[in-house]
Amino acid sequence: MNRYGITVNKVCPGFIATEAVKLYDAYMTERIEKKTALRHMGSPEEVAQVVAFLASDGASYITGAMIPVTGGIDLLTLLNFIHDNDQLPQIFALYTI
Repeated sequence: MNRYGITVNKVCPGFIATEAVKLYDAYMTERIEKKTALRHMGSPEEVAQVVAFLASDGASYITGAMIPVTGGIDLLTLLNFIHDNDQLPQIFALYTI
């Protein structure tokens, strides 16, 4: 890919304020937000900014990277938290929408 100037990277969003997440009740959303290091959900715009950067000349030397946009919570932590609160089927439904 180098001779074509193509880089390959992956953006891994975490708990992002999307329409699917709005299906949660407020209590569950607040509890998940408290588990993130930044204490709030990310926005779709924040994820888009990371994607835009990776597509820019400023990221021309970045390749093979996985960029978490999670606010400090990973999916495994989130799934374990939800599983402990008997909400596992709901989260899988949201991530498959």
